[in-house]
Amino acid sequence: MSLIAPCPFCAGINVEYRLTCGAGYVTCLDCDSYGPMVRDDVDEALRHSQAIKKWNMRSQTEELTAHVTHNSGVVNNQHEKSAAAPI
Repeated sequence: MSLIAPCPFCAGINVEYRLTCGAGYVTCLDCDSYGPMVRDDVDEALRHSQAIKKWNMRSQTEELTAHVTHNSGVVNNQHEKSAAAPI
């Protein structure tokens, strides 16, 4: 079984393989990003290994990390504003 690389977006190690609706993929439980979905109606082992391989091919860059960090701040700021708004 292949090891799953850390998340290329947040560098989190809380990542796992999931299977839904016949598609396998790897997801980061820290930032909710996910990798390419792999479908294989016959061989679950192949689907599992291909999903991990595709996830591991994604590379983390400083530019990507800065972009995700910026967007997370924007989303959190909007969430705080909407939570504080009167009903």
